[in-house]
Amino acid sequence: PGMDLLAEGRTIGGFRIGRMLGHGAMGEVYRAEQLALGRSVALKRILPQHAGNPGAVERHGREARALASVRSPYVVQVHDLVQAEGEILLVME
Repeated sequence: PGMDLLAEGRTIGGFRIGRMLGHGAMGEVYRAEQLALGRSVALKRILPQHAGNPGAVERHGREARALASVRSPYVVQVHDLVQAEGEILLVME
């Protein structure tokens, strides 16, 4: 097996990956640094076994759009949805 693209210290799509913050059935969340803007963000990665499933990818996109439309101190702010090196990454505050 090759090196994990989201291993700590790696750079993908303009983000330097930090430690994993959590994981669930559909994805993993990592701390990362957005290099262009020098800010700390969270990256939610759709798991590789779901990335090839159009339904799972669409759900991830719907989640991103729904969260991006909400402005509340109680809901995480979504900055972007990025595809890089075969990964689908939701960029959040």
